[in-house]
Amino acid sequence: MAEHRYDASPGTALITGGDRGIGYALSRRLAADGWQLLWVGRTPAHLEDGNRRLMTEAGCEARVLACDLSEADAAVRVHDWACGLGAELDLLVNNAGFGAFGLLTELPLERDLAMLRLNNATVHRLTRLFLDGMQRRGRGTIVNIASVAGLIPMPGFAAYSGTKAFVHHYTRCLDLELRATGSPVRAISVCPAAVRETGFQHEAGMQDTSIFRDSLATTPDVVARDIHRALRSGRRIVVSGRAMRWVLPLAELLPRWLQDRYLLARYRRELSAATGNRD
Repeated sequence: MAEHRYDASPGTALITGGDRGIGYALSRRLAADGWQLLWVGRTPAHLEDGNRRLMTEAGCEARVLACDLSEADAAVRVHDWACGLGAELDLLVNNAGFGAFGLLTELPLERDLAMLRLNNATVHRLTRLFLDGMQRRGRGTIVNIASVAGLIPMPGFAAYSGTKAFVHHYTRCLDLELRATGSPVRAISVCPAAVRETGFQHEAGMQDTSIFRDSLATTPDVVARDIHRALRSGRRIVVSGRAMRWVLPLAELLPRWLQDRYLLARYRRELSAATGNRD
């Protein structure tokens, strides 16, 4: 069946977590191309600050909805809001998410469950709700932000790593299904290395770890650039971070026992730092 090339002409993009980090950096690039932006974020003040920055840097504003996307009915509220604006999405970017670093048995269960709802359930519901319209119009792309943590098991990140493994495989399977049925809609899985200069490190309790300081880490601008290129080129998997793109294939060649030895040694140090040197 013939492949469809992505239509990169500007349209309407909805970005969860568009006011900060990767979402904001991508918004700035899309705004420069003439896209209309819809943002969904949890904190009204952050949405307002992000819009002020966007007006200064790109000369436009996003239409915004303050909504806690970890709540069970959040996706339906977002869909109803977008439909109420008369918006027909050409691009959905499921970017919002959070993590919690530490021993699984010591992290609050309710926080982990909220993470599962935001990182997985809301991603799935938003995808299903907006995909039908894209299919009818014969145009659209869904970008889901996974993580390298979804490709490599990371002790101390058990629940988060699991949620990102879901996002990556879910997106890959969705894209294959769309291709198999000849749909012009595509799905892109984005797997960044650790991303500096966002609120993620603090929210995950990782201020004292070295993960965001080492040479494998990347920045929101680099991730946004890689997504922007993928939208234009038709790529379906994006591993963001130049160093990580080299290291990941090499790591996959190592025997499992050697991978495990490295991961245990690395994350024992990181867990010790994150938990105040408690064993």
